[in-house]
Amino acid sequence: MTKKSLITQYRPENWEQLIGHDEQVRAFKAALPHSRLFILVGQSGVGKTTFARLGAQEAGATRVNEIDAATWNGVDDMRELTAGQDYHPLVGGDVCVNIVDEAHRLSQPAWTVLAKPIEESPEGQLWFFLTTDLAKIPDHIQTRCTILQLHGVGRNDLMDLLTVVTEEKGWKTPKEVRSLCAEKALGSPRRALTLLGACYSCTTREEAARAINVAIDKDHSPDGLGYRLAQALAGGIQSWSQTQSLLRKAQEDREHAETLRQVIRSYYTKVATTTTERQQVRYAARVLAAFAEPVTDIPAVVLAACDVVYGGSDA
Repeated sequence: MTKKSLITQYRPENWEQLIGHDEQVRAFKAALPHSRLFILVGQSGVGKTTFARLGAQEAGATRVNEIDAATWNGVDDMRELTAGQDYHPLVGGDVCVNIVDEAHRLSQPAWTVLAKPIEESPEGQLWFFLTTDLAKIPDHIQTRCTILQLHGVGRNDLMDLLTVVTEEKGWKTPKEVRSLCAEKALGSPRRALTLLGACYSCTTREEAARAINVAIDKDHSPDGLGYRLAQALAGGIQSWSQTQSLLRKAQEDREHAETLRQVIRSYYTKVATTTTERQQVRYAARVLAAFAEPVTDIPAVVLAACDVVYGGSDA
């Protein structure tokens, strides 16, 4: 018998088990009687697929079609998906739900094939488009959909999840190890469970960090790259060459982009809440705004840094 992963074992089976998205669940339920087209936006691992499946369950789906647009993103794939789907209300209370994951990977011709099924989607047929990049979804699709933004799950909610898992499994995983998993999960329940599965038997934070191959506290120290990058940004244009050097190092060393973002935000949150100098507070606010959204790669960090330094008149 194949052993199920923690991700599979603890995938939510109802809304009550879904963590971190209460507001979005309420919005979905309110929209469901009036909308048949939904876009779910959020970082990888935040729960978009699970949300869509529960949404299909809420709608009383009798048939669910799921497609991974990262692989099946062409004209023929979309024709196959929509084949036999009549564009009139389904009879007998049947409900057909189509879930398109990685929807931003669909080609333009593929969207063209979907135009009629989407625009003339009748009662009894629902669509969920899942994406990490809303900007790549065509405007004429966005304007027809209810858009729900799924944010990263808070660390406390992730800790609660990991505590439940360890208790049910009978694992003696220390709180400091569970805390490390929640911290390095970056808002993703899926990643939190994956990390826990790799280090649940560890007895210290340091041992767990080695097991899951992550750094601890280094980035927040004065010697850490994230901390040095935050300090360089404080110099604005005058220290841009230093900022560039640190950004190049981050790229070359394949630093974790989201960790750098969090360190920078932590640094400037402290600046904004402790300094009395008006200009410094305004600059800190601009940094926090530029780095507000989670990032997946170093180019996104570079873009935010450029926006901070060259996007305003105070730099």
